[in-house]
Amino acid sequence: MKQPEGSEKQAVKVAVWKLISEFQTPIIDMVFLLTSLKKRFLELLKEGVEGANEYRSERLKKQLSNEWQDISFIPLPGMSDFVCSLAPVFHCLLAASHLTSVA
Repeated sequence: MKQPEGSEKQAVKVAVWKLISEFQTPIIDMVFLLTSLKKRFLELLKEGVEGANEYRSERLKKQLSNEWQDISFIPLPGMSDFVCSLAPVFHCLLAASHLTSVA
């Protein structure tokens, strides 16, 4: 049974805020892959939305960007984006350069 659209939007918003609250402190010192954040987001979203696995990464990026202004996405060709805090973008760029030089 499909949920009403407003209910689904609310479930997405709640899942995004739960994800932000879980990652807000560690993201200051660490870099995450978008796939890791999406996996956790889908776990949270499944609690309130049928067909949560169909939620696309680009849509999640947009939601996170709208709700969490201190976040940065570093695209990596052929790989998942890096997600990090805007404050230490330098750490994110270092990690990106290391991974791309290894590949």
